Amino acid sequence: MHVITGRSALRLLRAIRTRSYRGREVWLPAVDPLPSADDLSETDTASAELPAEESPVTLADGDFDFDSVVAGKRVDLERFYDLGPFTVDDPLELGVFDLNKRINLKTTKSRVLSRALPEAALLRVNRNLYVASPELAVVQIAETATLMQLTQVIMELCGTYSPTPHPTADHPETAKYEIPPVTSLERISTFAVRVRAKVKARDLVKRAVAIAREGAASPAETNLALMLGLPVKQGGYGFGMPQFNARLDAPEDERPYVTQAYYQLDLYWEDCKADIEYESTAFHLDPLYGIPSSRLTSDKVQVWREGCIERGAHDRTRLRDIQTLGTRVIPVLATDLRDARSLERIARALARRKAETTGFDDAAYLAGLDTKASRDAHEALFAELFSPAAEGETSYWGTL
Repeated sequence: MHVITGRSALRLLRAIRTRSYRGREVWLPAVDPLPSADDLSETDTASAELPAEESPVTLADGDFDFDSVVAGKRVDLERFYDLGPFTVDDPLELGVFDLNKRINLKTTKSRVLSRALPEAALLRVNRNLYVASPELAVVQIAETATLMQLTQVIMELCGTYSPTPHPTADHPETAKYEIPPVTSLERISTFAVRVRAKVKARDLVKRAVAIAREGAASPAETNLALMLGLPVKQGGYGFGMPQFNARLDAPEDERPYVTQAYYQLDLYWEDCKADIEYESTAFHLDPLYGIPSSRLTSDKVQVWREGCIERGAHDRTRLRDIQTLGTRVIPVLATDLRDARSLERIARALARRKAETTGFDDAAYLAGLDTKASRDAHEALFAELFSPAAEGETSYWGTL
């Protein structure tokens, strides 16, 4: 029996979420809700003691078969066809419960797990395969990740999208959208306290959870929110993290002038009523999005064309209605995410909106963007969030 952990667990969780496997469907089992992190000591979460009645059932309590867990032998991963190759820089990480069963090869390494882990820390994929839960994977990834990398992972798992682990020519999709999140910020922070994570990892998880927000609908939205929301000294544009998918209700007296009772906003700043709407090249701009070229026969072109026109008209009507209700819409295109200077234009538009609605000093703010220190910080953060991943990491951090 094998237990997939760490970075490899994230890849396997992505495969399950995007259904990137052969054979019968695999679903992530429901994990029992954990007690709120607010119930733990705020002064010393590293040593917080839980009341006995709240102590979770551990793997040992549940008679987990520790002796059957091995590392280094053949792992049943064939049906997960796009996990991608494991390399020296990104090896297959296997968990064991015995120091003597550790193994470290060029493309495989093992980590020793605690038998006192909560029973929900391992999710059963099949009879011979377990994977670390999203919460455990986050804690393990925190041992080697940067703050931004960990924040991206957390927002992915708390969001409604998942990158595919390893897109191929036969299966080119880079992500799956409109899927349920598999954890929450509360569960991640509570779990990190429960398992007595290493100090460095626990602190990084705490910092990342404080930054992250739930509900992002794509990697691009996650990165855009971080770029615009983080403080200027950290490389962001200092507007604070937005709400994802905020609901904007149409008042009764406005209903005759709009087409819907309410609207979901991509990235919303409530203080200045500004909505960033991200328009991906594929879904919003590509007229052939979603149809294989082999099916684009002449008799279907007109039907497809009419569908594209209808979708475009709906999108533009929606944006008009949102502005009718008093919210400024700032569209952002995929091409805006290719250059740090392009994002500055978005920041300037958001600053002007804040000046109109909150008395924000946009002149002083915009002057501050022109300093070398600010530009260097913006470019460094942009490079970490938006630049293509290094060789060997494409299946881990994901792409836009």
